[in-house]
Amino acid sequence: MSPDAPGPDRRSAAGWALAAATIAYAVFIYYGIGPYPSQNEVPFWQPRGFLRDSALMASFDERPLTALAAGVLPALVLAASACALARSVLVRTAAVWAVLASAFFLYYGLQAPRIWEFFGWRGGAVMALMSLVLAAALLAPWLAGSWLRLRWPLRLAVYLPILAAVVVTARNATGTNPKLAFNISPWPVVTVFGFDGLATLIVGILACLALGLAGWRLRRRRPALGGAAIAAAVAIPVLWVGGELGGGMLLLGAAGALAAAALWAVSAAVGNLTMGARSAPGYVAIGALLLGIPLFAGRACVQLDYRITRNDRAQQIIDALGSYYEREGLYPERLGDLVKAGDLADIPEPQIGLAAFGRQRFIYQNFGTDYLLEFASTGWSQCAYNPPWEDDPEDGEPEDEYADPGEAAEEGEALPGAWSCPSTPPELW
Repeated sequence: MSPDAPGPDRRSAAGWALAAATIAYAVFIYYGIGPYPSQNEVPFWQPRGFLRDSALMASFDERPLTALAAGVLPALVLAASACALARSVLVRTAAVWAVLASAFFLYYGLQAPRIWEFFGWRGGAVMALMSLVLAAALLAPWLAGSWLRLRWPLRLAVYLPILAAVVVTARNATGTNPKLAFNISPWPVVTVFGFDGLATLIVGILACLALGLAGWRLRRRRPALGGAAIAAAVAIPVLWVGGELGGGMLLLGAAGALAAAALWAVSAAVGNLTMGARSAPGYVAIGALLLGIPLFAGRACVQLDYRITRNDRAQQIIDALGSYYEREGLYPERLGDLVKAGDLADIPEPQIGLAAFGRQRFIYQNFGTDYLLEFASTGWSQCAYNPPWEDDPEDGEPEDEYADPGEAAEEGEALPGAWSCPSTPPELW
């Protein structure tokens, strides 16, 4: 190193400063490109929209993609410089986050300002969280390498809050909010497209990459095992893209198994688990595992909540309503009448999310001889149930067509109760 070359401390400080400048630029884009709120007094966290009507942006009116590229370019330059100067993975994560956030802010500010305006501050928060999820997923191998350099107590202190945050977010991000227009909430964007979509996809890619790298390490010591690992790392993505393999929980489970196999393979090649984990394939495998475990745990909790709510707690209410109808000939005006009549000890509540973030309730509408029972699940799932209906026409022949077109009806046969949602929560893909 020449006497005039900056030392490691100066390079690191410069990297931190450039990462801070990248974040400041993302904040500038947020305030400048976001839609100006309609209220008179604007809170400090709301965008001001001062760039939207500026002469600079007017020159890009008919070239939105050019405006997007020009707006992201300064963030890319700052982030690349920060990553080149500082070896800290936190600097790199912050810089990548700021670039992604700038891109989201520019896209929605220029191409879909009505959506951002509709959701207000929540729209900006969702874009920032999506950027954080993607940045952490893309840099998972580097984050894993930094995490492995910590001692176990500190590893748990760092990782467990992240695990808890992902599970809590997954369990509580419902697509409904009575306080918002049309009762629509944007928070499931983070869980549906961030957790279940892009982050899960990245876990699968990292697991296959780890297996391929492990196979490459094994190619000389154990040619057969190394060749099999490389072949599997190539074949699995081909089958997956071709639609032969599923997604969601299945993908996360398969990716975890592949990452564990890659870690075992490289550890066998180098002699022990610690050295294997600290190799390039090990970092990628550990990154896939650390990223996949919270996603898998969150999805498993969501599925458990959904099944308990739909198949157990809602069924208690449905059975009680059926008993009330058989006795009274009509359904009750409100669910509380079931408690007064002794059909239920109390009204069950949906097990969707945590009570600390707002209690969920079943929505009941009475139509005399019919009713509608609903609950809002995570994502944008809204489950509704209608009770059995008996075809008993006064004149003419009974109907021949039912919900299942392949099933003929007999006179007086009762149609089964119908759910608008499946017995298990639907996968995104």
